[in-house]
Amino acid sequence: MLIFSFSVKGTASSVSESYYRNQLLADSIVSCAMNFAPFYENIVKEYRAELYIKGKIDIKKKNLMFRYLPTLFRLQKGVREYIAESSSDLHYTAPRIYDQKVKASIGTLPGSGRLEREMLEYFHINIYSSTLLNDRLLSPLAKNGRKYYNYRLDSVMGEPNDVQYKIRFIPKSKSDQLVGGYMVISANVCSVREIRFSGRSELILFENYIKMGEVGESNEFLPVYYQFKMRFKFMNNVVDGSYLASLNYDSIVLQEKRKHLKGKNNYDLTESYTLECDTNAYRRDSAFFDSIRPIELTTVERKLYVDHALRRDTVTVKPPSKRRVFWGEIGDFLISDYNVNLSNMGTV
Repeated sequence: MLIFSFSVKGTASSVSESYYRNQLLADSIVSCAMNFAPFYENIVKEYRAELYIKGKIDIKKKNLMFRYLPTLFRLQKGVREYIAESSSDLHYTAPRIYDQKVKASIGTLPGSGRLEREMLEYFHINIYSSTLLNDRLLSPLAKNGRKYYNYRLDSVMGEPNDVQYKIRFIPKSKSDQLVGGYMVISANVCSVREIRFSGRSELILFENYIKMGEVGESNEFLPVYYQFKMRFKFMNNVVDGSYLASLNYDSIVLQEKRKHLKGKNNYDLTESYTLECDTNAYRRDSAFFDSIRPIELTTVERKLYVDHALRRDTVTVKPPSKRRVFWGEIGDFLISDYNVNLSNMGTV
C-alpha cells in the first residue's frame, strides 16, 4: 500500500502552489462524494446481520448527586468500572426500519439489557445521509456542507488501481450541530471507506469511528465496525464510556436502480425500531457467550468479569430503598423517549 502525506517545504511560492493544487483536489473529491451520497444513502434495500455490541463504563468522578442521575443510580457501591455485551439478529428494511432480536447478553452492569436501547442511534448511522445521530448533526457530506465545513487533503494512500484520499473536515464555527474529523474516500467509486468524527451532544463529548465494507464486496455500502467513545459531565460527575459494534451480514439486497423511497422525512427510531428478546434462545451464561463473541476481550475486560463473579459470590445484595427507586424512575422518565398515540389528534 502506498501512502503519500503532505508537508510544507520549499519556497513560499512553491508552498502556495502545492497548497492550491491540494485544495483543488480535495474540493474535487468532496464534490464527487457529495454527488453520489444521495444515491448511496438509499442503495441498500434490505439486509440481515449478526450484531455484536460491547460497552464499558468507567466512573472517573462522582459526588452526592451521582445517585440521582438517570440510568446510573443503580450502580454497585465502590465499583467504578462496568462492562456489558449483547449478541442479536438484526433485520433492516428500507427506509430505515430495524427489527432487532437479542439472543444473548452478559455483563456486570445492573440492567445491562438497556445497552441495546441507549446506544442505537450511535450504531445505526447512515454515513451518506445529510444528517447524523437522528438529525442532531450536520454531515460533512450534506449538499450545503461547504457552507459550514472546510475540507483539507491529508494524504493519498492505496494501490495505483485503488487510490484512496484522506480528507479532513473542520467546522467553520463552534456549534453542537457540527463535527470535526476525517473521512477516507475511494477515488474509483467516490464512496466512503471509513469516517471518524467528534463533537458534543447535550452533556456528552463523543468520538465516533465507522469502518465500511470493502469495495466490490456485497457490504461495500454498509458499516462492518463501529467504535464510539463518550464522556458525560454533569455537576462535577464524570463518566467515560467506550462502545463498539461489529456486524456480520448474512444477506444483503441492493436496489436494482435508483428509486424514490416513500417515507417520513424524519425517521424517528421510536417509530421504526423494534427490539425484543428471543425467549427460546436467550442466554446469559459466560461459556455460551465465549463461543459466539467475535472480538476477544482484553485482559482488563476479563478482570472485570472475574471481579464481578467474586463480589456476587461473597456479597448479599440488598434491594434499593423505595425512595431511591422512586427518584431513579422519575429520572428515567424525564430523559427517555415515549410515543403516545392520541386518537384523532396525532402523536406526541
